[in-house]
Amino acid sequence: MKLAPIFQLATAPELAAAIRAAIEKFGGNGRAINEHNARAFAETVIKLMGGEGPHLYELETANFFNNTNPDEVRKLWEPVIEGRNGVWAKEVLRRYGYPPIDPRVYIPAPHTWLYDGDKHYDAENPNGVYNPWHLAFFQRQIREQKPIETTYQKQIERNQMRGIYEPPKL
Repeated sequence: MKLAPIFQLATAPELAAAIRAAIEKFGGNGRAINEHNARAFAETVIKLMGGEGPHLYELETANFFNNTNPDEVRKLWEPVIEGRNGVWAKEVLRRYGYPPIDPRVYIPAPHTWLYDGDKHYDAENPNGVYNPWHLAFFQRQIREQKPIETTYQKQIERNQMRGIYEPPKL
């Protein structure tokens, strides 16, 4: 399989093929890869694609949410959204997408995935999703946490239809 060099925008089929090849290399179970080897998996895909660059790079939960040293990152990430036991980088959420659950109560699990400037990819989502919180890894976690009120969810959907990508004020 010939892959595009990283300085060219990789096509979605090329990236999906590299992800599928890496899934096989890691044993074929996307969920197990995400739960135990997500970072190594992402690094492998990046190598298969010719390296990291402006059109393919890793993202991780720590780019969005910090609960290990929130006092320090508040200064670096301003503006922030105060969450339960941590802070969210508001600008990062605005750029990549808000979770479909109130970030003030949601504590995301650590995860590493790929972003190509359009979609987010991991071992369970080789075709990508537009919002990182729609990755199967996070969807399982969100379902396990207390669901938010339906009215809040509907407000998020209405706002997104209007091009507003930050959560409504409660």
